[in-house]
Formats: sequence, C-alpha cells, structure tokens
Amino acid sequence: MSQVLINGRSYGWSSISVNIGGRIIEGITAINYTSRQNKTNNPGRGGRPVSRGRGTKEYEASITLEMKEVANILAGIPGKELTDIAPFPIIVSYQDDANVIVNHTLHNVEFLEHPQTAAEGDTSINVELPLIISGITY
Repeated sequence: MSQVLINGRSYGWSSISVNIGGRIIEGITAINYTSRQNKTNNPGRGGRPVSRGRGTKEYEASITLEMKEVANILAGIPGKELTDIAPFPIIVSYQDDANVIVNHTLHNVEFLEHPQTAAEGDTSINVELPLIISGITY
C-alpha cells in the first residue's frame, strides 16, 4: 500500500515564474517547450535492429502572454517588431513548498511571428507566440 503525501504539494502553475530580460513576467498564461532527438533502429541480420543511431536534437517552444506584456516588450524596442529582437534567454523557475527552486533555461530565444486575435467576450487578450530556441538546460 502506498502512502499518501500529506505534507507537500506538487508543482503547479502558481509555483512557476518566467524571467525575460531580467524581469519576471506577470501576464503569462502558458509556456511550452520540448526537446527531442531523432533516433533510428539500424537493422541487421534477419531484419531486426542490431543497433540504434542517434541524429540531431531539435527544440520547440511557445509562450502565451497577455497583450499588455507584448506591448511592454514592444515599448522597449521602438520602431521594431517582435521578430526583430536579438536572441535572448528565458528562465523558467519552479519552486516547491520547501523553497527548492528548479530552473530551466531556454537558450537563444527569438520570436518567429506575432499573431494577434481578439473576439467578442474576451476579458483578456492573450497572444500565443511561437519561438525558435537553440537548446534547453534542465
């Protein structure tokens, strides 16, 4: 029989902080990032795998910000668009009840596009921004 964890809490959205340009982003509603490595089974005698080859690593990411946060970023780069911003890191910090902090760093982040949508009834306009990154330090 397993024991129930009473003193403690798993990581949740409220335990995350995201730092861009030295500033904690308050108006963030989502962050997604993935690392993947291409792997292939190499067949040998009998058509069965006898080894495994490893290829390149690939990374994907996106961030969803309230429109006011996008406006704050744009205010720091007059006359430019989000896609003009030079590469920068994003630090995602997870903190548990014991104040143990786990940091993940997204490296060489750039915005790929700046989509904008709004609809009747929106109480907050959120902007999902696809990112290109060169790596992740977990």
